[in-house]
Amino acid sequence: MIEIIQRKEIENSATGNAPAGNTATGNIVTENRRTNEKAEDTATFPRNFRQIGTPEGEKHIFIEDYVYTYLHPAFLGMNERRVCILVGRTETHGKNTNIYVNGAFELPEIAYCGTAPVFQEKIRTEICTLIKRYFDGSTLLGWFYDEKGTAPCLTPELERIMKNFFGGNNRLLLLSDSLEKEETLYIYEDGAVHKKEGYYIYYERNQAMQEYMIVSRKDTSQEVKPEEVRDEALKNYRELVLNRPKKNFQLPAFHSLVYGSGLLVVIAIIVVGISMFNNYEKMKKLETAVSVMEQKNDSSGTDPAPDTETQTKLVIEDLAGQVEPTEKENAENLQVADNTAAPDNTAAPDNTAAPDNTAAPDNTAAPDNTSDQAASASTQPQSEAEIILQQGYYIVQPGDSMISISKKIYQDASHVADLCAANGIENVDNIKVGEKLILP
Repeated sequence: MIEIIQRKEIENSATGNAPAGNTATGNIVTENRRTNEKAEDTATFPRNFRQIGTPEGEKHIFIEDYVYTYLHPAFLGMNERRVCILVGRTETHGKNTNIYVNGAFELPEIAYCGTAPVFQEKIRTEICTLIKRYFDGSTLLGWFYDEKGTAPCLTPELERIMKNFFGGNNRLLLLSDSLEKEETLYIYEDGAVHKKEGYYIYYERNQAMQEYMIVSRKDTSQEVKPEEVRDEALKNYRELVLNRPKKNFQLPAFHSLVYGSGLLVVIAIIVVGISMFNNYEKMKKLETAVSVMEQKNDSSGTDPAPDTETQTKLVIEDLAGQVEPTEKENAENLQVADNTAAPDNTAAPDNTAAPDNTAAPDNTAAPDNTSDQAASASTQPQSEAEIILQQGYYIVQPGDSMISISKKIYQDASHVADLCAANGIENVDNIKVGEKLILP
C-alpha cells in the first residue's frame, strides 16, 4: 500500500497535479506515513509473546499462556471428546485486528450427534452465565473442539455450527487431536471459514483464568468416578474377565514329576550339608584333643633326658675311680682263702670241700655285689654346685650377685675375689644377666 501511495505522488508531480511544494516534500510525507503505520503495528503487540506456526495477514490471534495450558493439559483425561468456549477481547489498530483469547471454560454436559457436538439454545444461555460468573467483561470469541484420534480438519457439520451458532466476523475455531498432538486454527470472516497458519502465545497476569482452573480441578476431582468406563472395548473385556468361570489349577503329570524330583534333590542337598557340617565339628574336636595331648607330652617329657645322660656319664666316670680299691680287697681275700685251703690235715673229702667253697669262684661274686652297691651309691643325683663345678663356668641368672654366686657354688662368700679376678671384674655389682663367668 505504501508503494502505491509513492507512485501516485510521483504521477501527480509528473502531470503537474502535485501538491504545493516540491517533490521532496511529497516524499517526506510518504516516509512519515510509513513510519507512523509501522509504529502503530508494533505498538499493538504484547510485550512478551512467542509464535506458533507462521501467522500472516492483518488478523493477529493471541492466546494467553494459562488458556493454552488449560486447552493442552499435560495428562490426557478419560473423555474421548472435549468442547471449550473461548472468550476475550478484540482490538483494531488501523488495518490490523488483534484477537486476544484470555479465558476458556469447558462444556462437560453437551450432547453429540455422531462425531459433532450439538449446540442448542439452552447452551447459549449456559455460556452467557459462565462468562458472567468467571470472565465478567469478556466477549464470546469462538470455541475449542478436541477429538482424540481424529485429524483436526474442518467438516461440513463443524462449518455449519460456526455459521449458525457462532456467526459473526472474527469468530475462532481451534480443532485439536490431543492424542497425536496436532491442531488447526480457523477464523470466520466475510461469511466463510478460513484456515490460519499460526498464532501467538502471550504472557500476562491472568487472575480470572487462574481462579477458574483451580475451581475446575476441584469440580473434576469430585465428579470423576474410577469405575466409569467409556471405552466399549475395554468395558467388554472387563466384563469378560469378571464373568469368566474359575478353574481349579492343576499341574500336568510331567510338571508334577519334575517338581517332585527337584524337591528330592533339594532335600538331599540339605541332608548332605548337615552331615558334612557335623563331620566338620567332630574333626575340629578331634584336632583339639590331639593338640592338647601333644602339649601334655611336650610338658611331661623328654627334657630331663639330657640330664639323665649327663648323670649317667658322670656316674661312669665316678665308677672308674671307685673300682680299684674294691679289686685290691678282693685279691687279698682270695689270697687269704688260698692260705686257709693249703693244710692237708683235713682228711675227709667233704671238709676239703668247704675250703673249696670259700675259695671257689663263688667267692669272687662278692666284688660284684660291692660294685652294685657302689653303682647304686653313684647313681644318686648330683647337686647343682657339683654340676656347675664340673662344667667349669656359670651363667648369670636374674637376681644373682657375686656373693650369691659364691654361696651357690662354694657354700660361702670367700671366693668372690677369686671370681672377680678370674673374669676381670673390677666392680662387684657390675654383672649382667646371661654373662658367662669362668670358675677359678
